Amino acid sequence: MTTGRILLDNLALDATLSGGSWGGTLDNVLDPRIVSKPARCADPSDLEASQFLITFDRKVYLTDLLIGGHTALLDSRYRVTCYEGETTLQQIGWHDIFGRIYPTSSLPFEQSNWYTGKPRLKDIQGYARHKPIRFPLSCSPDSILVELDVRDVAEAGKDFDIGYLAATAALTPGWTYDWGRELAIGRRTQEEVTTGGRVIKSRRTNARVHTVSFSSLTKVEAMAIYDRALLDDEHPIVFDPDRTDLVHEFREVFPAVMTVVSPPRQVDETGDWSVTLRFEEMQG
Repeated sequence: MTTGRILLDNLALDATLSGGSWGGTLDNVLDPRIVSKPARCADPSDLEASQFLITFDRKVYLTDLLIGGHTALLDSRYRVTCYEGETTLQQIGWHDIFGRIYPTSSLPFEQSNWYTGKPRLKDIQGYARHKPIRFPLSCSPDSILVELDVRDVAEAGKDFDIGYLAATAALTPGWTYDWGRELAIGRRTQEEVTTGGRVIKSRRTNARVHTVSFSSLTKVEAMAIYDRALLDDEHPIVFDPDRTDLVHEFREVFPAVMTVVSPPRQVDETGDWSVTLRFEEMQG
């Protein structure tokens, strides 16, 4: 059974960031202005420059990281190592930021991505780029080393930016969301029509929008969502519909503004609570 998860609280906001070479901008990854105030790597051709260390003042229970608003390309990779003191708790070895999404058998031999099955750049052009990193096992580190191999970005003559960083312990309801989940498009491109009927577009990256209902929450789960919605702060929340779906994660997982569409209500005498939520992509 697929159980949707909600990444409510960004514990990285209470951490110290260090390492790499970011031209003094590394703390920008904790600013919710995702696109307009990123951290920029001074030299993406250097593996030592494109890493950073997240240090907490105590052990923190975590399940996920999110690297939001990045400018990695199709051959970029990442590695994450969680530590308690000098002890390695777990390591996610080198993985592609963009993995296979097409079986080779479904692609024509002549197509550039026939062998890798990765998306082409044209396939992801419409999306702001966010990378969810789900830990295989939850853990309680006091520091996390994030290494990024973005030498392909340097080879392309481009800058490597990170717009936002989240470290979270996901709220995972015991019962999944209802059928009928919607993934809509919030149009942000502006259009004008000339007298001759020509449409002139001022292009913007359009926003994705999840609308999802949970009808069988415990009161504790419902109140955790209610508490975060009531806080109404400027930092994003992330809805992860299926942590096992690595194919569509670049389409479906993104930092968002969460709105409570239908407030938490007690369903019946069983004690179950229901809520309908809207997550609109935050781009900053």
